[in-house]
Amino acid sequence: MKSFLFLCFFSVALLAQVLSPILVQETDDNIDRKDSLSQQTSWEVLSKQQDFILEELQYISALNITRNGGPSGATSVFLRGFPSQSTSVYLGDVRLSDPSIFSRTSDPSFLPSCFIEDVSLFRGANGVSFGADATAGAIKLNPRIARENKNELRASYGTYEQRNLCLYSGRVYSKGSVAFGLSHFQTRGFSNVAQRDSAEADGAQTNSFFLNSVHQLHSKVENELFFQLGVSEFELDQDSLDDPNYRGDKEETMLSESIDLKLKKNFGIMGKAQLYSVARRDINVADSVSASSNNDDFRGKNINWEVRPYWKSQYYQGYLSYSRLLEVSENNTSSAYTSVDKTAYSNSLSTLNSFSLDKWNFELGGRYSKHEIIGENSAYQAGIKYSVLDNTFLVGRFGEGFKTPTLIQLFNTVSGQTNVRAEKSQSYDVGIEYLNSKTKWQLIYFTQDLTDRIGTDSSFKTAQIDEKITSEGVEFYFSHSFKQTLLSASYTLTDSFTEDTGASLKVPKHKFSFSAKRAFNQKFSIFTRARLVSRSYDYSNKPLLSYQVVDLGGDFQLSQNVKIFMGAENLFNRQYSTAYGYNTAGLSFQAGLQMFY
Repeated sequence: MKSFLFLCFFSVALLAQVLSPILVQETDDNIDRKDSLSQQTSWEVLSKQQDFILEELQYISALNITRNGGPSGATSVFLRGFPSQSTSVYLGDVRLSDPSIFSRTSDPSFLPSCFIEDVSLFRGANGVSFGADATAGAIKLNPRIARENKNELRASYGTYEQRNLCLYSGRVYSKGSVAFGLSHFQTRGFSNVAQRDSAEADGAQTNSFFLNSVHQLHSKVENELFFQLGVSEFELDQDSLDDPNYRGDKEETMLSESIDLKLKKNFGIMGKAQLYSVARRDINVADSVSASSNNDDFRGKNINWEVRPYWKSQYYQGYLSYSRLLEVSENNTSSAYTSVDKTAYSNSLSTLNSFSLDKWNFELGGRYSKHEIIGENSAYQAGIKYSVLDNTFLVGRFGEGFKTPTLIQLFNTVSGQTNVRAEKSQSYDVGIEYLNSKTKWQLIYFTQDLTDRIGTDSSFKTAQIDEKITSEGVEFYFSHSFKQTLLSASYTLTDSFTEDTGASLKVPKHKFSFSAKRAFNQKFSIFTRARLVSRSYDYSNKPLLSYQVVDLGGDFQLSQNVKIFMGAENLFNRQYSTAYGYNTAGLSFQAGLQMFY
């Protein structure tokens, strides 16, 4: 705590010496992170034609995504070789940490692409910026903000009787904007079972609602007040025809509200409040343990609020934040392994600062957190960037993260233990990057360790796992645009292993992605993309064989207000699995239209 207070004092003292204030571009973090080594904005590699954001994320470097079968299957996100619970996924400012899951992992598979404006990837330990659960990094899915008066209707139909309908409307006013969306997705005819043809099998549907409102009030030239309200609700229904004894449904609600008061050109205060709520009901009659019925009825929520003074000038920018998180679990279930009815809170104080001197840029931050049950934790990060030539930079970064145990891990009547402590991680990055108006490339070497991992012992009780996970590797990213053509490619080498058991589960050593887009005459465009993934292993050393997937698609502007699109996924009909025992889609087609009015 003393070292953290010293860091805060150093930040304020440095601020007092900075002159010549100018306006710096706004970001959600109140600090311009575009030059930070940890962030990679990745929307340019995406086709924007997929129904769900999950299919788009598959092509981002350093990410490995697995899913238990088709739509509605459980999805896990692995970043830089760490377990899926080490990556924090956000929809705007709301952290999607599902309180009904043992390890509080995030599942973004149900999020429609038509609601997402862009994607930002924060690699390495980011516990300072994002708090608990970002021991491997964080993914921010930024909702669409209305920048013009626009209505959009998107409808598509594809293989496996896949239907999707999305309605989006945006309105811009003199004092702000409002964006609104509705989405419905339905599919039948896909089998989750490995090595099985897709006759009539699983059925799933999602219904979702989206609202994002931004308001700006002016009182004086230098005094501005911003309001932003985001509301999202998603409902998932699964009806498995393979197993008539299984039914499941899940509702998720996300609410975010922020107020940004600019007191002067280089100083302001932001307040935020977020709610993430989950209601889940699953009935599983035929399980491997007992033929008796398990009727699970779970409701949980995470409520977070934050107050953040921030400051910006020509050479320096930073913030100091105080936040409070309340976790609530309300469970009425016959399954003792998920039964929890508890609440817990944690308080955090954090700061992140960036300052520039000639060709040098420095970043320094820290977080102190006190959890009601497990006590105090802290994390620090530091970064440096040096301009060696025009548009060419050497970069280096150190970061720490921590993950607090879930309410299920702490209080479950069968497996819960309150004597566990937080997981810890450390991450080091060094690299070189080049950036100009047409070309960007980046080469990074990273190494990171995860210790004090929370898991279960031989009797299925929560326990601290006395083994270290080490992950190291190289990330390379390249993009170039010319004559209405965009080329991008990425390669990730990841060597992830534990001291006792060897290679980490579901983490391929090699991943290569390629994307090419070409526009013709302002009306017609085509794209192709491919990913090559090397073999990995699932539980009990089950092999997940290497695979290659190629997609092809295009769109044509029929008129000023109508566009049609079509595409083929898994063009060469490769059979592969990302989770052992579950099938993935073969060659599939999709076509649809977009109407603008």
